[in-house]
Amino acid sequence: MRVVFEVQWSRQDVAEYRRRQHRYLDSGIAAIAWFARHIDDLPRADRQLPVFGLDVDDAGEATVLVGIASIPLAEAVDRLLTRRLQHREYVANGQPALVVVGAGIMGCYRCHKEFGIWTARQTIVEGRCGRREIRDQRPRVFAQHRAEELPEVRAAGEQMAQELGVPPGRIFRRYTQAAGRHYMAFTCPHCNATCGDMFVAELFNRKNSARNAQIHIPATVVVRPHWCLAGDEGLCPIPPEAVLAEYARLYAADPEPAPARQLATDSGVSTIASVGTAAGIPLHQAVARMFGRH
Repeated sequence: MRVVFEVQWSRQDVAEYRRRQHRYLDSGIAAIAWFARHIDDLPRADRQLPVFGLDVDDAGEATVLVGIASIPLAEAVDRLLTRRLQHREYVANGQPALVVVGAGIMGCYRCHKEFGIWTARQTIVEGRCGRREIRDQRPRVFAQHRAEELPEVRAAGEQMAQELGVPPGRIFRRYTQAAGRHYMAFTCPHCNATCGDMFVAELFNRKNSARNAQIHIPATVVVRPHWCLAGDEGLCPIPPEAVLAEYARLYAADPEPAPARQLATDSGVSTIASVGTAAGIPLHQAVARMFGRH
C-alpha cells in the first residue's frame, strides 16, 4: 500500500487541494496527508481531506498543528502511519460525563403556588486525546425526551429545589393544546397543572439559575469532528451504538419555537399561539403570566 505525505509550501485553495488529492487517488495512492504553511480557510477536521498546519522556525525545525497541540513533523508522520493520529466524529472517553445543572423557582398559573424546576445547562467531556469540549444546552421546548428526566439530573434538581425552600416539580409526559402533541413537561406538585415549556425556557434564558450543581451522568459524547492525537489512554473511543442512541434521544435538535401570534376563535375569544401550532392559551392568561399574575 502506498501513501503520500506532502508539504505544501505555497498558498493553495480548497478546490486545488481536492483536485490534486483525486489525482493521487486515481493513480493508485491509498492515502494522502497534507502539511500546509497556509491553512486559512482550509478545513481543519475533514476526514476526506487531511490537512494539518505546518510551521517552520528560523532553525529549520518543522512542527505540525493538530488541534491545539504542536508536534514535530516526523512525529506527525509516524503517528499517522501507526494510527495513533486518527479522525474522530466525537469527543469521548467512555467514562461518566460532567453535567452542570441549574435550578430556579416557577409559579403555577393555576394554584399560584411556587415550585422548583431545573435544567441541564452544560455537558463537559474530556476526550482521551486531552481535548475538552463543553456542550451548552438551551432549555428544550416540547421535547419528547430531555436530560432533565435522567435520574442523576432529576435528583440534583430536586435537591436544589429543597435548598431554595420550595417543593420540586415533577416531570411527566403531557399533552397540551399549545404543543399539539405529547411531550415531557414539568408539572406543579401542588395541583398537577402543566408548566408551559415556553415559560421554563424564558426563566432560564433570561437570567442565571438561582442554584447550580455539578454532577456525573453515564458516559456520553460531544459531537466534534477532530483529528484525535492519542494520549496515554489511546484515542477517543468510537462510542457504542447504545451511547449514540441515548445521545440522539436526549439531545436531538428541536425545531426553533416560532414567534407568537394572536388568534381569534369562532367565539370571538382571542388566544396566543406559536405560528404553526393548532391552538393556544387565552390572551388574558398569557398577559397574566407575562406580568406575574399567573
